[in-house]
Amino acid sequence: MTWKGMFKMNVKLRAAATALLLLGSPALTSAGESGPWRFDYANDIGYMAGSMDYDIGGIVTDGGSVSRDNDPLSKLEFPFNVFMLSVRGGVTYSDLVETRLDYSRNINDPRSRMKDSDWTDNYNPSLKTIYSESSAALNASLLDASVRIWAVKKRDAGGNVTAAFGPGAGYYYQNLHWDAGNGEQWYPSDPTRPHDKFRGLAITYDAKIFAPYVALYGKLNVARLLLEGDLGWCFVTTQEVDDHVIRDKISRTHGTGHGIKANLSAKYFAGKDFYLQSRLGLFSFAVKGNQYQDFGGGYILTIEDKTRSEQFSFSLGAGYRF
Repeated sequence: MTWKGMFKMNVKLRAAATALLLLGSPALTSAGESGPWRFDYANDIGYMAGSMDYDIGGIVTDGGSVSRDNDPLSKLEFPFNVFMLSVRGGVTYSDLVETRLDYSRNINDPRSRMKDSDWTDNYNPSLKTIYSESSAALNASLLDASVRIWAVKKRDAGGNVTAAFGPGAGYYYQNLHWDAGNGEQWYPSDPTRPHDKFRGLAITYDAKIFAPYVALYGKLNVARLLLEGDLGWCFVTTQEVDDHVIRDKISRTHGTGHGIKANLSAKYFAGKDFYLQSRLGLFSFAVKGNQYQDFGGGYILTIEDKTRSEQFSFSLGAGYRF
């Protein structure tokens, strides 16, 4: 993406976020003294690390017959390692109810390495027989919507909230797409065998993650510094499509499981309402399902699938409340 394209995208996101923030308010009022409504808008840029991995193996259903294969039989590891641009908005009513909407997407293409491992020896299931690495490019879009209730509050002599705590809920959505290719393949079980090189697109992997969650929220206001944190439990479902282009095979998985989601942020107010912000984030989940493998000739088999992801993020930005 060019810088010109990024600028246009950012302008559009700003307009969309502003429109969303104004929804639900019968009239635009200023913060604090002139009304119960307070609005917040921020931009930040950061880095997202970690990976999304899936492995197959175990129970196999093939043409009506059921058998057991190595577990794992194959494992694929798709990296993140991208810079993210985020737009964040919020609306607070009467220091009691707060809603948030965050949108993020990656702004670079680092071509990290995707790893593929196989354990195909039925007589020695622990022996890794095939290993490959490919150049992988990620396109990621993330959306997080939440509402929180500040049930417990502490105020200073002037009536300002200095600390608050309460429950909330939200919905986290990820749309991820990897293209991988231009790789090399080794054979660990036979070190004398030369490795293979392949060029062009080898695999695409699409993953949609749906994660409604419940969470506990807290914040602490000390002088010019506002600290905020949350910890949530997620019910996670995934829709995954793995297209092995070079093998003419498409695999589809619907997984269910659970995960955790946590954030910690610090806002430093350089003025009354303008602030600088740093954020740390964690999203971790594990799901299970069945992978349906559709080969080019119409041959289909089913095998157990386990998908896991560990995602870490850090960002710096600036915002304004009004």
